[in-house]
Amino acid sequence: MFTEEVSRLLMQDVPGTSHQEPDAGRPSKKWQHLSKRSKQRKAQDLLSHTEPPELLFAASQGAYKKNRDLKYVLNFTLISPSRPTKVRTLISQPVETQESYTPDEALSLLLETDMTKQSYQTIRTAAKYKHADIYPSYNAVRGAKKKCYPENISIKEDSAKVPLQNLLDHTALRIIQEQKEAITEVVENLEDDEQLPCKLVCKWGFDGSSGQSEYKQRFTSTGQSDESLFCPTMVPLQLLSNGRVLWENPVPSSTRFCRPIHLQFSKETTELSQEENMSISEEIRNLQPMDVTLDINYEVEADLNRKADLQVTYDLHLTMVDQKVINALTETKSSMRCYICGATPKQFNNIEELLSREEESHLEYGLSPLHKWIRCFEVLLHIAYRIPVKKWRVGTNEEKALVAERKQQIHDRFTTELALKVDEPKRGWEHK
Repeated sequence: MFTEEVSRLLMQDVPGTSHQEPDAGRPSKKWQHLSKRSKQRKAQDLLSHTEPPELLFAASQGAYKKNRDLKYVLNFTLISPSRPTKVRTLISQPVETQESYTPDEALSLLLETDMTKQSYQTIRTAAKYKHADIYPSYNAVRGAKKKCYPENISIKEDSAKVPLQNLLDHTALRIIQEQKEAITEVVENLEDDEQLPCKLVCKWGFDGSSGQSEYKQRFTSTGQSDESLFCPTMVPLQLLSNGRVLWENPVPSSTRFCRPIHLQFSKETTELSQEENMSISEEIRNLQPMDVTLDINYEVEADLNRKADLQVTYDLHLTMVDQKVINALTETKSSMRCYICGATPKQFNNIEELLSREEESHLEYGLSPLHKWIRCFEVLLHIAYRIPVKKWRVGTNEEKALVAERKQQIHDRFTTELALKVDEPKRGWEHK
């Protein structure tokens, strides 16, 4: 009995400083708290006793309750040996983000395709059904369109007009807003109190059109009609600064850059052309420079604590004119006369006399770009008509018959070989 009691007491745990637990040493950490090397060491221990497919399957089973998405991905990779490669290719591909139209881009699209409000809203709704919300609301497009209008537009029943100063200021601001980043780089290289001088170069002119559709509307003044339209216009060409081109019109002959100054239901006459020329020339003489800061958003707001970064001046050239307008401005009575020297076709061979008769003030109108191709083709046609008689002025009936026969032959060949009808006036068109 004594021996058994002693054995029992020796087997009991005796508290003391020398007592140690069976798991004595550094306490173990959880997996997420281990360093990269510790994780690699433990992973190698597992791989030495277990195959990778078994580990993946065990991981998918262990993730069932905590992360079902992870379980789905792991099971997907275990279906076939090629699945991991497909998953890697899919993950490595760049994500294509959906890019939406800005209100200005949507407005441009609406104008280029001549869409109505209903058509635009229908296309936008259809795109949203396909989870492609790329078109802004029509209210946003209408707001962008509103920003395209200059200030102080006056509208009457037979005309609409905007002051040239407001039109040029608005045009310059839109160009600066578009080229803001490029202009900012130039301004950053200036001194603190230095201002960047800019010049907006434009061309302007006017033209008339007749044979317009007449609508059933009543005018308060008698004799007024909407059959004819007369319109002075302006086109920006370049924004310059100390000889450097900050912006340049890529398509100077496009109607998208043509900005009307004055629209009126009036027939183009010599008196009206001269009157509009005097009126717009007076506005050009009274133009004032515009100070602009780079933190603008289509409007100039006074900032008393900051000096303007830019000062924009304007340089306009009257070159958008046709022969009829030039004859009206230079008071040339006949279209057969040269508006520069006043010579007739009979005097063209006397070069020395023509050089002495040159009127330098008429050179500012330049060569008309509006109808130059048509005019050149027209001259070639009329020369071809007169080849049988070999002179410009046709007088006798015999000569007129020869010219008419030659003209008919040329017209027939254009029709049969090129399917074109040439030199045939059409109502509402200057030339066909």
